Amino acid sequence: SYRVRLRDACRRVRQVDTASVEHEEVLEAPPSSWLLAPEGAAGSTRLVFDVKAPPGWGFVTGVYRSPSGGLELALEDLYTAPYSAFGRFRLRELEVGGSKLHLAIGGGDVRRGDAVVERWVVDSARAVSAYFGHFPVPEALVLVVVDDGDEVYMGKSLSGGGASVLVHVGADATPEDLARDWVMTHELTHTAFPAQPRRRDWIEEGLATYVEPIARARIGQLGAEEVWRSYTWGMPQGLPEAGDRGLDNTHTWGRTYWGGALFLLVADVEIRKRTQGKASLETALRAIVDAGGTNAVRWELERAMAVGDGAIGVRVLGDLLAAWAAGPVRYDVAALFRDLGVRREGRAITFDDAAPLAWVRKGITPR
Repeated sequence: SYRVRLRDACRRVRQVDTASVEHEEVLEAPPSSWLLAPEGAAGSTRLVFDVKAPPGWGFVTGVYRSPSGGLELALEDLYTAPYSAFGRFRLRELEVGGSKLHLAIGGGDVRRGDAVVERWVVDSARAVSAYFGHFPVPEALVLVVVDDGDEVYMGKSLSGGGASVLVHVGADATPEDLARDWVMTHELTHTAFPAQPRRRDWIEEGLATYVEPIARARIGQLGAEEVWRSYTWGMPQGLPEAGDRGLDNTHTWGRTYWGGALFLLVADVEIRKRTQGKASLETALRAIVDAGGTNAVRWELERAMAVGDGAIGVRVLGDLLAAWAAGPVRYDVAALFRDLGVRREGRAITFDDAAPLAWVRKGITPR
């Protein structure tokens, strides 16, 4: 028997992956902060527990339930277990892409009503589902904390034995503000790849960075010009600089987000070239998800790449991983965009359909 002073922890720590307090009405802390587990036990040890909230408060979590009804985690997943929170929430159950999203809205009130947030979450999940063929995990917690202002201020995801997204949004956000937002789609995309160790954050962040604009274009939220405007701005920031030691060993912002995204753009182009357009990165990523490789589980990255290569019928992902992970690869991004027929002048994007790889570009972002 033990007691955790969770409110004190949330007030003092104020880190969302450990413990944070939101408007005194939401105490957010994943199970790793308050659930004790036997020291020295095997990582496969199953932890089964239940939670009862104090009177007048609710409890929400992205941890999955066991067949017996209790919440259940493998010990090895405890330290990255999904976001969980005690508080006063407006709860909604949303069905999207064949999956269930548990939406919990806490903190302040949304000026234009919670329906604005619901639409935002549903549209973001629809975008992810459009890219992967269905929503990657059977269920997930989407915890939205309402702050002052009119912007989306922060988004993060935690998964392992479940799936969860935590996002802060301004109370004055309009439907138009949220339709322009990329954060919710980015965070929900994280559900679509197996959890990796921290040194390989680049594949998880790179995946969400690369897929998010394409997924939003699929449901009409973005045009092709906007997708490639983002890529032409961001991909050069993912190139190695002096002292780089490969994606596994260089943890700068540019290499983590845009280095990972560049890896996947190069993979997408190469797959389409080598299969004459019969397969794509999307083919590989869908196969990984359909084989059970979501963010609720842990796989070695090499295993995920092998599943993807098996689906496309050629070895592309495994070879790129071997080259890019351990050391810097100097890649001519300007030449790649030129071959794809993407031209940028200032913010203006034009397309050259006579370029040798224009057909690849059209396949990535069909109009």
